[in-house]
Amino acid sequence: MRGRTFAGALNEGDRVRAHGRMRSGTFRADRVENPTTGAEARAGGTPGAVLVPACLFIAPVVAFLAWGAYGLFTMPSGPPPGWDRP
Repeated sequence: MRGRTFAGALNEGDRVRAHGRMRSGTFRADRVENPTTGAEARAGGTPGAVLVPACLFIAPVVAFLAWGAYGLFTMPSGPPPGWDRP
């Protein structure tokens, strides 16, 4: 079971029941429960407190790069206007 955070605890040798899905031949558990004690462990994702600031930082960087690429590919080629060739 993978995750950025875990809620709950399991011990070595516990018999567990795993809930999840199969993907590409690998069982990916998102919840594991111990039927003997009733304990449950869950894997969590990225917390919103981290995700929102990351998006707010990345969005302007991507916009700046897109603006630069647009300017690079749309600027006229050749000499500037009014420049005389010898």
